[in-house]
Amino acid sequence: MKRLLLILVAIILVCGLSPAPAPVSAETIKLKFAHIYPPPTALGKTFTNWAQKIKKDTNGRVEITVYGAGSLIKHGEFCDATVTGVTDMAYGMLNEDMSRFGLDTGLCLAGLEWPQAWPNVDIRMRVYNELRRKFPIIGEKQKDVEVLFDIVMAPFVFHSPKKAVRTPKDIKGLRVAATGWYVTLAKVLGAVPVALGGPERYMALEKGVIDGSWDLYAGMFAMKILEVTNNYVEADFGDSSGIAIMNKDKFNALPPDIQKIFRDNREFGSQEWLRMGDGETKMALGVARKRGHTFINLTPEEKKLWYDSLLPLREEWVKQQESRGLPARAFMDEMLRLIKQYR
Repeated sequence: MKRLLLILVAIILVCGLSPAPAPVSAETIKLKFAHIYPPPTALGKTFTNWAQKIKKDTNGRVEITVYGAGSLIKHGEFCDATVTGVTDMAYGMLNEDMSRFGLDTGLCLAGLEWPQAWPNVDIRMRVYNELRRKFPIIGEKQKDVEVLFDIVMAPFVFHSPKKAVRTPKDIKGLRVAATGWYVTLAKVLGAVPVALGGPERYMALEKGVIDGSWDLYAGMFAMKILEVTNNYVEADFGDSSGIAIMNKDKFNALPPDIQKIFRDNREFGSQEWLRMGDGETKMALGVARKRGHTFINLTPEEKKLWYDSLLPLREEWVKQQESRGLPARAFMDEMLRLIKQYR
């Protein structure tokens, strides 16, 4: 018997046979993804479509339940809720957590004059990824989360129900809805910031509590703000781009092949938003035109006035980020150099 076993071992070694790999567990990995936006919006659909793509690519081994409309987290909670395990994954705007994404918000500043028009953001993402490599502190600040995909929002426009704002002097003294970095923008331009989130702006505009707000067309469409506003001016007001993240420990616990599928779908998540967001933007513009709203076409001279008025924002951003111990001056210089290079 012993001799027979030795013969079998020899045959296995000679033929190069190896024991069969352990079977993949049939148990489904169930995860939660949370955000604050209504499911029917472009953002809501983006997250649902991404979750379905992950399920498909993993042959059903990963099942992601998407909790939208603030049912699991509220505004400003997406990072802390992910890190503490309230949710496995979440989406939020960069300026909601300046401790982790302070430097990243530099790419959202007004007046940077990106060389490509949204939704074509190839150059912006190239610059972003180069900056991530050149400034390792970005990864260090985000070491407790795994970045799933980036969301580059369309540039904000300033809209108002009554007084049309054409030049920087027209916005001085106006009460404007502003959160995050837009509070500083309002102050730089001489406006009065009023802390109101997106869902609160409809009633504030309707009742005259505020005179205007910065929003993107898709957001105005989703929140029905087009019903209570009338005038629009586009002057490179920056954006409030965001990021989808996952709890790092939760990600590290996934099988390596599943981790790879998540990373391979990073581009899908970003591009799916651009596709969905572009469609919603076009719907918004169609509704506004049908209502007879006013779109202000700026002259080159007026554009220059806005550009000059927005320049101080860069210095304010540098000061605020340096106060957090971040290399903001070097980041700003390199970002502007790269933008100029690609222009």
